[in-house]
Amino acid sequence: MFEHMEEKEFPKLVICIPTYNRSKVIESVLNCELQMLKERHVDVILYDSSEDAETEMVYKKYRSAGFDNLFLKKVDPKVASNQKIYMIWQDMEYSMYDYVWLIHDHRVCSVTAIEYILQALTENRDIYILSLFSKEQFGQMDVLTLQDFLKECVYFLTLFGASIINIKTYVAGTDWKQLESKYLGKRTINFSQLGFYYERANQLKDFKARILQFPKGSFVSPEEKVEFRWYGDIVRVWSECWASTILNFPDVYKEKKSAIRDIDQLHLSIKNFIDYRRDGVYNCRIFFKYAKWLRIASSENILRYFFIAAVPPGLSAKLYERRFVRQIIKAQKNHKKIIIFGAAKYAFTCAEFMKKNNISFDAFIVSSMKNNSNVILEHPVYLAEEYYAVEKNVFSIIAVAGYGNRKEIENYLEIINMKSDSVYFDNIS
Repeated sequence: MFEHMEEKEFPKLVICIPTYNRSKVIESVLNCELQMLKERHVDVILYDSSEDAETEMVYKKYRSAGFDNLFLKKVDPKVASNQKIYMIWQDMEYSMYDYVWLIHDHRVCSVTAIEYILQALTENRDIYILSLFSKEQFGQMDVLTLQDFLKECVYFLTLFGASIINIKTYVAGTDWKQLESKYLGKRTINFSQLGFYYERANQLKDFKARILQFPKGSFVSPEEKVEFRWYGDIVRVWSECWASTILNFPDVYKEKKSAIRDIDQLHLSIKNFIDYRRDGVYNCRIFFKYAKWLRIASSENILRYFFIAAVPPGLSAKLYERRFVRQIIKAQKNHKKIIIFGAAKYAFTCAEFMKKNNISFDAFIVSSMKNNSNVILEHPVYLAEEYYAVEKNVFSIIAVAGYGNRKEIENYLEIINMKSDSVYFDNIS
């Protein structure tokens, strides 16, 4: 796929890695990819907020070993992580590089992925959005309008490492004071990078963006678990902060409210809130504090959020499951075919739930038959495109994990006018 890379001159890419007191993690990342990046003339800058000198010692170790593509910049530990992002982009504005990629200190990029990225950069887009949700193969898709940029990319761009930015067009000329005053406040700082992306896209005369898709294994982490540091504040972040940030975007973006609600089933679903209640990060006080924002950010009935806050989570879970079962039984009474969209672990869990509740279903549906058998748990497996072309009276249970997979199925069902007769399966137990 990537023959003769050494014969072609690629745009100069720099990878910036903010890190904080994680010297062992950053060393394992550098050990995996620094040589590979040096061979491809990609520089790496560590933005170190550590309170000790351990990361600096790692840096000196690799520099003394001949890795002249590695650099270190010390950052005040008190600087908030999202403020640090703005600081790094400002550093790059007058640098010698063509593109900058901010990435997690625990993520390793494969050789094929970095070569694919370098090839893509020769197309000279203003911004490349990296879809970090695995596909079957590499792929690319141009984003043609600002409205599409909002609709297709806003959630991708919340993920750290999901953008590679053209410094000469996207970064240069930014009014940083204006952005900082608008997006580094309490309600918007958690998604301040989105403010940068969507303000600058609107300011460019001929905005050009491209989504890059990667197969599984393109990005891996040398550590098993990464701490989710603001889980205790998750309701505020995905209601008030998320909605406030998008509402702050320029008026040229016409579908802000739709974009806000586009991910409500990812973070603000009933199942999520039952989990938040169980984990002690949601209660009546939090409900009343953020009810206004929940109304904006979610399509769910606001009374359901109050109910979950007010009663024990075990009762909420039972009622949630009962509601799910009632939806399926109602569909069966209307003579609809009941199918499970998916054929992986989550779909198996859904099938077990159906069996436990004495509910029959007709088949499993998949978007690709690759690596799938024709029969699973004594039920046939059909290709979605072929099945929906024949069966029109269908109730679909989407049983897949991950926003990317769910979004892809949701978009497909919307295109074929089947979205209204679908529901997500969320394992409560």
